Amino acid sequence: MSVKAPRAAALDLPLIKFSESDTFTLRHAVEGTIIFGQTGSGKTSGPGQALRSAMLRAGCGFCVFPAKPGEADEWLAAAKANGRASDVRVFGPGHPSRLNALDYLYRAPGSRGGSMTDNVLAALTGLLQARDGGDRGQGTDPFWQDSAKMLLGSAIDLLGIAGETVSFGGIQDVLIGAPESSEEVRSPDWQAKSFVNRLIDKATARTDLTAGQRNDLAVAVEYWLNEYPRMDAKTRSGIITTVTSMTYFFRRGVLAHLFGEGGEQLTPEDSFEGRILIIDLPVKEFLEVGQFAQVLWKLLWMRAVERRDRTRFPKSVVLWADEAQNLVTRYDALFQATARSAGVATVYLTQNRDSLRSRFKGPSGDAEAEALLGNFNLKVFTCNDHTPTNEWAARMIGEEWQTRANVNTSLRDDGNLSAGTNEQRRFLVEPLQFMRLKKGGPDNRGIVESIVFRSGRPFAVTGTNHLTVNFRQESTPGVTEDKS
Repeated sequence: MSVKAPRAAALDLPLIKFSESDTFTLRHAVEGTIIFGQTGSGKTSGPGQALRSAMLRAGCGFCVFPAKPGEADEWLAAAKANGRASDVRVFGPGHPSRLNALDYLYRAPGSRGGSMTDNVLAALTGLLQARDGGDRGQGTDPFWQDSAKMLLGSAIDLLGIAGETVSFGGIQDVLIGAPESSEEVRSPDWQAKSFVNRLIDKATARTDLTAGQRNDLAVAVEYWLNEYPRMDAKTRSGIITTVTSMTYFFRRGVLAHLFGEGGEQLTPEDSFEGRILIIDLPVKEFLEVGQFAQVLWKLLWMRAVERRDRTRFPKSVVLWADEAQNLVTRYDALFQATARSAGVATVYLTQNRDSLRSRFKGPSGDAEAEALLGNFNLKVFTCNDHTPTNEWAARMIGEEWQTRANVNTSLRDDGNLSAGTNEQRRFLVEPLQFMRLKKGGPDNRGIVESIVFRSGRPFAVTGTNHLTVNFRQESTPGVTEDKS
């Protein structure tokens, strides 16, 4: 049976039913969804699969970040099954799509009062944060990140104002051609051979610069001809190491090809028309290279969505990330806070609360993680044996007063019997219950049991903010689908 491609969805279009009386719509989806569950819990094949199919049928645009090899093929199959095969665009090895990321960012419109360089710096800062999500020595010191941002900003301004393509290779060429002493700046030999000096000559010769560009150029020239050459050699080396440890991956191998010029340029804006962009560089296959590439794409996409004209592109779009902890940065909480007004339905899947918490270092890490989690209105819990997550979920769902009866007896000669009641505060859902949820598969006839929580809208069928929902896996070996 052929499946007709869907039309753009209205916000009140039903996506899935949690019960006969409780429908989850696209309007609810743009408030954010996060799904928790241990490996093998069925979080992807149960609630994740149900949401994916519903959003595909609704005609949404997507930006998808697979976590494991073969996941892109699963998305291709799901798109085909839901009449969306022609909308799929894959960015990854073996596919024609390219994205000259830094030049795309530099040419993209900036925010009011911001420069084009700010667009690029925001994305590169996110990459530094993603890299330093784990302990990476000097890279975690704010001094090195701030100094790296100054160097990168000065290099980008110089390249852009001189009319050159802004690229990772161009930044490296600036580093190679930068003077290392004041004597070198005055050297005729350096002046004749240096790429930096040629850029300065080309930029300063322009007569069409705005006042803002003239100011930015002056700051960049001061940096490269005065501040940079006067740095202590050890400090300068540390800053260069911080920068090149990030740009290195984009100057060689598969990323140099994918993020280069030529080919079929794929941009975040393609999803605004209903395209399904699959960034097929999963971390479990490409490791740190994949993480860098996916984080860069995610940051580009989020910034593009925030500046889009919704009167021109009204269709809702979906940001989908499995193993989302690998891709979060500090910008996620800011983005998610306004995702609803931007028409973005974010769906993150992760094992547990601490997997996200681990990406935020320093004393403010707990607060940053909670700020992000607080911006997902729908929280879905599948089977989990991670005690801190289960206790957090139980506290969030809440407690109630419960009356307990007690009877005391004595078997002495005179006999004694007493009875009474007392009230206790008890969790509505005990932490232990999250460990007992069905995980799908043949043993559970393809049923993934989940506890769904949302704030602000109690479920009609229970009157509480939580509900136990069964999701059927679409394909479970050894299980015959129940047609009743």
